[in-house]
Amino acid sequence: MKYLLALLICGLCICSYVSAVPTASAATAISSNGFNTTISGSSGNTWISWGDYPGKENWMSVVASGDGTIQVIGAPIYGGERIYFRPCDSTGCGAEQTVTIPTITPVPTTTFKKLLSNITDSRFAPDKISQSLLSGYTQVTPPTVLFGIAFVFIMFGIWYRTKSVRLIAVLGILISPFIMYGSNGLYLGIPSLGIGIAQGLLAAGVAGVLFSFIRK
Repeated sequence: MKYLLALLICGLCICSYVSAVPTASAATAISSNGFNTTISGSSGNTWISWGDYPGKENWMSVVASGDGTIQVIGAPIYGGERIYFRPCDSTGCGAEQTVTIPTITPVPTTTFKKLLSNITDSRFAPDKISQSLLSGYTQVTPPTVLFGIAFVFIMFGIWYRTKSVRLIAVLGILISPFIMYGSNGLYLGIPSLGIGIAQGLLAAGVAGVLFSFIRK
């Protein structure tokens, strides 16, 4: 009888050893499209089975050798989703765990090309064109002196090369509003003290263009 009991105990120990499955730590390094988990108590190769629904881990991570940290990443993991995962090796899979993927923060919407969009969306309506071209000279934003100086040298270089007052005036009237318009466009602008100067330069530019057309 005692020999039979000893054999039974040995059999139970062997079965317990064979049926041992790996365990996984709670998810770490959680991002908007992945997470990490550390496997321990494994036998041979290890991997993570995971899925979108409990008990349905149809996806598989990369295969690692033995215990260690495994990264689960990529589609179809996405922000705001709950993932169910199990640590696995050749003997089977461990207990199921869950991790909630953080929501994705959208990139802030900018107002780049707002003036150009207004013109194109209106199918180049003359009133929208004139409104957009003149609006840059009436906005109040923090000064960007360095860019203004650079812009002046660029325009001066064009004038010096072409010797054309008409060309530099037209380019200035067309380009300047897209740069100076409030907090839009290039997010640059002119100070309140410079608005008067800008309006004066605009009038001078328009007058210069008209004068160049009528002058022989």
